[in-house]
Amino acid sequence: MAKVIDSHCHIFVMDSYEHYKDKPLFEYIDHFDIAQNAVIACNERENDEVIEAVTKYPDKLFGIAYVNVHDMENSLNKLREYAGKGIFRGVKMHPYCNDFQVDDPAVFPVYETCIELDIPVLYHTGWLNFSDLDANNKSADVYQYNCIGFPAQFGTVMEKFPDLKLICAHFGGNFYQEFLGMAERFPNLYLDTAWLAHYAERMMPPVSVQDWIEHAVKFAGSLSRENNLDPENDFDLTQDNATLNFRYQERIVVRQCQNKGTVEGKKNRIGGIAGEMTLGSIMECVNEGRITSAGSQIGGIAGYCAS
Repeated sequence: MAKVIDSHCHIFVMDSYEHYKDKPLFEYIDHFDIAQNAVIACNERENDEVIEAVTKYPDKLFGIAYVNVHDMENSLNKLREYAGKGIFRGVKMHPYCNDFQVDDPAVFPVYETCIELDIPVLYHTGWLNFSDLDANNKSADVYQYNCIGFPAQFGTVMEKFPDLKLICAHFGGNFYQEFLGMAERFPNLYLDTAWLAHYAERMMPPVSVQDWIEHAVKFAGSLSRENNLDPENDFDLTQDNATLNFRYQERIVVRQCQNKGTVEGKKNRIGGIAGEMTLGSIMECVNEGRITSAGSQIGGIAGYCAS
């Protein structure tokens, strides 16, 4: 069976998780059989709490670090140290609370370091209405809306750093349409589903969380498909500037799925995991069910595979 990993959970819920009836985090982890759970830091004090928690429970927790962009050298040194120890597996960035612009060259060292360490940057995205988060650098300039993080700024960062793994929390919040478009364009830009209810009920018209997720998966999910690019046919290798130094990223992947039910088809190409595959891959999947059809091309995993 596939592992369940919660990648967006803050360290301050260790003793009382507001989204799980204010019970301790480990009761939530046990109830949902979560293999590993993130603990995110949003200030220096929480960084130390994350280090302590992950050190104590390395099999269950992994850390997402806070980087103080106003003390860059010391903060990045600490990130390198504890990423090297396997404690920090990513970085959480919150421009609204820490008074910086997403595309300011002054914060580029964070992106460069994350590429170097091969860890993602998790950015808060979407509007906020609070003005009192416990940030390290409280000043008259903190909590200004010009630091909220606008879609065009994230696009600029991805154009500058295409190898950066950038996770945009909350589906982009009120900027959802723009972030969805960027997730389709940039292969290393991802959307996370945390706290969607907060934004869903504020939409006009309101949208259910389930419908919202289904819409995003349709266009930018793991089964999204792009039929236009064919690396063998779409590159003119007769040109003087031709190169074989390119990557083709396969996004249509079905991994670790298990079917135990009976599948009864009426047409051709019936399978336990997929009926017809013209692109993509099926990996680590198991079918234990009975597959039948009145048509042809029947398979335990896939009825037909052309990829």
